[in-house]
Amino acid sequence: IEKAKPHVCHCFTEMTNAKECPILLYLGCKKDPSADYEDLEATEEELYQLLCRNHDREIGAGTTLYGVHKDDLEVILNGKIARSFASQGQQRSLALALKLSEGEISKKVSGEYPVFLLDDVLSELDGKRRALIAETEGYKAEQNKLTKMIPQYKKEGKDPSEIFAKSKE
Repeated sequence: IEKAKPHVCHCFTEMTNAKECPILLYLGCKKDPSADYEDLEATEEELYQLLCRNHDREIGAGTTLYGVHKDDLEVILNGKIARSFASQGQQRSLALALKLSEGEISKKVSGEYPVFLLDDVLSELDGKRRALIAETEGYKAEQNKLTKMIPQYKKEGKDPSEIFAKSKE
């Protein structure tokens, strides 16, 4: 998450014309965004104790209730939890910014951008936000392809192939 933070903020601020920058918080087994997970032995011991204390609950539930598979990412936007308060357009933009940040991290590690197959990414965004996204660095990358064009784009009298042409500039 620490590696993704600057990329998500950069990408999202481009999409919103520098009006918003999300804050990413890791919610591990402690469910506390300020918790420290650097001490792996202490975290392992804490998780072990949590599992031991709740063994009967897990048996009753028929599933594991605690562990890394339950870790989560909390996104704060404009001081509020994005999951509850962000508009549908903001949530779609955040999801896209997170995905594009993965590409940036992948490029740093492997030296190449991954291929993104994005399906109907812009469908719930207004024209202004679609235009801002189309101009972001991550979205311009040639590997980002749309698998489906939205009817609104055609209704605006624009040729859907323009999005692909812009990504090659």
